[in-house]
Amino acid sequence: MARLRTRAGIVLGSPTGLAAALLAVCFVAIAIVGPSIWGEAAMRIDPAGAYHGPSGGAWLGTDGLGRDVLARTLAATRLSLELALAATAIAVVLGVPLGAAAGIVGPRMQRTIGTAISFGLALPGMLVALVLVTIIGPGSLGATVAIGVALAPTFARTAQTLAASIAESEYLAAARVLGVGRRRLLLRYVLPNTAEPLLLQTGVAGSLALVLISGLSFLGLGVQAPSYDWGRVLNEGVDALYTTPSAALGPGAAIVLAGLMFTFMGEALARSMNPLLRIGAAGRCSGRLAAAAASPAGPALDAGPAGADLATVRVQDLHVSFPGGSGRREAVAGVSFEIRPGEIVGVVGESGSGKSMTALAIAGLLPANAQATTARLEFQGTDLARCSPRERRRLLGTSLAVIFQDPMSSLNPAVRVGRQLAEKLEIHAGMSRGDALARAEQRLAQTHLPAARRRLRQYPHEFSGGMRQRAMIAMGLMTDPALIVADEPTTALDVTVQAQILDLLREINRRSGTAILFISHDLAVVTELCTRVLVMYAGRIVEALDTTALDRAAHPYTRALLETVVDLESDPEQPLATIPGRPPTIERPAAGCPFAPRCAEATDHCRVETPALVPLGDPQHLAACWARPAGTVATDRAPLEVGCE
Repeated sequence: MARLRTRAGIVLGSPTGLAAALLAVCFVAIAIVGPSIWGEAAMRIDPAGAYHGPSGGAWLGTDGLGRDVLARTLAATRLSLELALAATAIAVVLGVPLGAAAGIVGPRMQRTIGTAISFGLALPGMLVALVLVTIIGPGSLGATVAIGVALAPTFARTAQTLAASIAESEYLAAARVLGVGRRRLLLRYVLPNTAEPLLLQTGVAGSLALVLISGLSFLGLGVQAPSYDWGRVLNEGVDALYTTPSAALGPGAAIVLAGLMFTFMGEALARSMNPLLRIGAAGRCSGRLAAAAASPAGPALDAGPAGADLATVRVQDLHVSFPGGSGRREAVAGVSFEIRPGEIVGVVGESGSGKSMTALAIAGLLPANAQATTARLEFQGTDLARCSPRERRRLLGTSLAVIFQDPMSSLNPAVRVGRQLAEKLEIHAGMSRGDALARAEQRLAQTHLPAARRRLRQYPHEFSGGMRQRAMIAMGLMTDPALIVADEPTTALDVTVQAQILDLLREINRRSGTAILFISHDLAVVTELCTRVLVMYAGRIVEALDTTALDRAAHPYTRALLETVVDLESDPEQPLATIPGRPPTIERPAAGCPFAPRCAEATDHCRVETPALVPLGDPQHLAACWARPAGTVATDRAPLEVGCE
């Protein structure tokens, strides 16, 4: 029921959905009561009153036999809608399974299905319908089957295209390895992931089916007397179009309104199948930062000695939440930290710990269904939560750069690299294209990309993975940013290219004093590059310390991460260290300390109350752990040595 209410909220939450719902209620009500209320008046013949104009007894006038056109239009609603829906259902049943099957069958069957679909699309739909009506015979059944078969190839092609993209997905490959049958693959993996565009097309097809069936009835090949639909009523009134135009305009208007209803309903239902919109309906939020009215401020992580006011970015008590089944679920829960100019701060943690959401909140790139609240979020002295959207865009667009894990998905494959780099200066600095391209060449050269001028004229697919990542870094450097947010920029690269990218980031930091927030799940990489590290778990910072003090890590989770680091001195005969258990999810947050279910040192108190982030003697070293009271540290580990020169 909750899911139905959510989807209903999405359908009614848009103007098109609301219009579709209102039209649907009207047409369904008329279809139910129409024949019983207006059926007798629709069939009453009065030759003396033929082709009379609108009057009190017949608001749309009469046809050639003196029958009330409005009554016939209203009474014909049920049959017209039934035929359109039946034809659409035939098209969906014939086309969707055929096209979707292309994603789960072998190559030979894929070619056979593709050839059959192409042949069906090559034939004009109306021609196919006319041939089938001739074979089956005129009438409601013939028109419905003919239109359904004529529309089926369009559904098949759409489903085939969507299924082909899903067939290359990793989750479908994993299901194949697990031995999932083809029927289950089709019903559980392919069709649910194609529902949104197929529903949109179903709405359009319903409108088209209504028009085509009405057209066949208008030509005398569809509904036959004594039955009648809107097409037949339109045919009966078109002879007097110039003397009594209302006799033809009435059924014509009904066809137009019903067609709009089908199209709008298809769009609204397609929106309701979008997972992001479905989540967003539970609590409408724009993903923008909102200042918390009364939020207890968490401990601010001091970036260093005096001069904290010079911080490039200052985050205090940041919360990022998403709508859930019964309220909002927090992906980031009270994160606070500062980054000063020239500092490289690393953020580590397992997947789902809130690293990327924290970075996206700073950059203003949260999904539309996310809500961020913070006691303070300052960037270069400007409170982002309280400045106007235009000021925020300009500040972040010129002083913040974001480098993502997969540069190929971040670069437009249809635009040359130089044009993409220059666009930032053209928009934010008002620079001419020539000057912007010259700056782009300089930035590419600074990233040590060979033949920078020639690279400007190339497309992203002509670059290797490391070259694309350098191009992304160059794009970020176009406006001399004060902060670079690097979200796992080396994860998809090999070890050699990874070391080159790390050297490049280090050089940029040393040369221009640019602060860097480096996000990674690899503690060894963070130790090599960063001066400070923030360890996140379940949306919280559980420890903050200098990378030179990792041998004094106090939190059990930090020590567990250190144990998983593999270096040249690791014994190849020993099994790799792992952290038992799984981290909590936002749907099922753990009570008390979030790491308690996986911690060997946890006590009953740990499972009940969440520890605060407190200093451990050194103000630069903070930990949130009941097992490590303030002033105590672990000293039983050797210093961690990772990285290379």
